[in-house]
Amino acid sequence: MKSNVLQFVTLDSVWLIRSDTGQDDNKITNFKLNFDYETIITTQKSYLYFYIEIEADIATLQTRSVFEYEKKNDSSEHIFDMEYILPSLSLAFKEAREVMIQKCGHYAEREGFLPEMSADRLEAMAKVIVSEYNDLRKEEDMLNALALNTLLLDCTFDHPYAMVFETACIILDNVLYINPDMNKEHNREVFFSRVPFQKYVNLKHKCYAIGTENISLSLFESVFFFICLDCALQVLMGDKSEEIIRSIEVSDEFGAEYRNLFIKYGSDMLVQMKNAVREGGFILPDLEQDYNWISRIK
Repeated sequence: MKSNVLQFVTLDSVWLIRSDTGQDDNKITNFKLNFDYETIITTQKSYLYFYIEIEADIATLQTRSVFEYEKKNDSSEHIFDMEYILPSLSLAFKEAREVMIQKCGHYAEREGFLPEMSADRLEAMAKVIVSEYNDLRKEEDMLNALALNTLLLDCTFDHPYAMVFETACIILDNVLYINPDMNKEHNREVFFSRVPFQKYVNLKHKCYAIGTENISLSLFESVFFFICLDCALQVLMGDKSEEIIRSIEVSDEFGAEYRNLFIKYGSDMLVQMKNAVREGGFILPDLEQDYNWISRIK
């Protein structure tokens, strides 16, 4: 298992839903859970991802836990058994809790801070995950089988276009999480309505690794990357460009020459992706319609 801390933010005040049970507000803790999965076309591996958010009065933490399994077929069906899901989920929550306690320091020494997840609650959540896959996601995977199993983007780490993948995510992270001049909460709401949070996080980890690894994206993933790249290009060239450049440009690595290369290579990639999809006989509205990100990103 690999675990990544996605975000840790210390809160200035309590912003959670207040308790109506009379318990101490200082002990309020809220857990959020999401999951995703994929079977890699070019390898014999399947991956299960848990996204856990822990909210307490002092801080909020987001983590991503990755579990690797041997691929049995072209689907992820074999993963969604309580035999796999329950111990994986338990370990993911355990790791997230330990990270939260470590980062909160002496504040976590308070009595009752971040109690362990009960076995019954973990089992209930694991059953919901298995049920969601069997009742909903499995059918969606069957409908999207061709897109999930068709390789569209395959780029080596030393290719000139490699810089496009990482730079797009640097810009988006700035707009969604980092830049103090941007309305980040609004931007996340707008952006994640088109690219689900878990899809963006998985794409981002692949894109950031391209400095040392090749990147291979299925047609299904490439559609989401197309949306990410389109958004990054638009906001970099739009009326918020100065705020973004000022926030990112801590060195010459994001200077004018680098930005111009990103715009050129990124724009070329968008055109090539559209042509490849058309030549393959696919009809994907997300690639055909023009979406005005400049008017939506604040």
